[in-house]
Amino acid sequence: MFSKVLISNIKHNSFQFRQSFNSNLLSKIRINNNYTLINFNLQRNFSNQNNFNEINKKVDSHSIKPSNAEYHRHSTRNYNCSKEKLKEIELSFEGLKHLQPKTISDKLAFYTVKLLRKMSNLVWKEKYIHYACVLETIAAVPGMVAGMLHHLRCLRKIEHDTWIKSLLDEAENERMHLMTFMEIAQPSRFERFLIVIAQFIYWHFYLICYIFSPRISHRMVGYLEEEATKSYTNMLIDIDAGKLSNCPAPNVAIQYWGLPPDSTLRDVIIVVRADEADHRDVNHKLSHIIDDHQMLLNQQHKYSHKID
Repeated sequence: MFSKVLISNIKHNSFQFRQSFNSNLLSKIRINNNYTLINFNLQRNFSNQNNFNEINKKVDSHSIKPSNAEYHRHSTRNYNCSKEKLKEIELSFEGLKHLQPKTISDKLAFYTVKLLRKMSNLVWKEKYIHYACVLETIAAVPGMVAGMLHHLRCLRKIEHDTWIKSLLDEAENERMHLMTFMEIAQPSRFERFLIVIAQFIYWHFYLICYIFSPRISHRMVGYLEEEATKSYTNMLIDIDAGKLSNCPAPNVAIQYWGLPPDSTLRDVIIVVRADEADHRDVNHKLSHIIDDHQMLLNQQHKYSHKID
């Protein structure tokens, strides 16, 4: 009798142990990354946003490719910005340069950008930070699309392509602009929805455009960056006039550009505008290179016909 009771107790305890052990297996995932075990609690519903942010921080701190202070900075020329360098960047700004559209394709690119600007003004008007979020969402698309297509072309033709790194750096730089302004603006759900829609439309539009005409595509980005430099110049004017709050710079901006710890929004706008001016000049130059290359091909074609 005693043995039966003992056996039943052992079975009951072993069942409880298996049940608790299985539940623990279902609630935890062990990932071996550089011999480090990371436990993730699989919760379907987070009680608040702070829990979700804590999970993200835990994942980021154990990323496969560890990040450091220099990880993202190679995508911008304006890094390790001391107070003296910020002043130098502001004084060296060449102003609102504009490439006058001459050909039909240039005019098409120019007026497409103007239309996009007017559409965004209908929603945000002088809400500069919120407008910057939408602008950077769109501006981060061309570099990734063009870099992706050049990357695939490089793989197909098995030849080196020096444009890929520059294009992907541009996309990364614009993404960091977006991350900076998102921390300041804290856009509403409706504004986030508009950002998603704008990105979805522009991604497909630019992809089709680049497949058929890389020259027009780069020209369009050049004009888009011209509008960006105008917007950030107006932001600086309003900050100096007291119309826009000169809040402290977000930590993501301080780390990315290497800004002083006491930097403000004005310092961030100075380096962002300098980045946009670089993108403006680079994309106009790429469009010129494609144009010159096409002219050279046409001349070679005509010369070959004369020889025949």
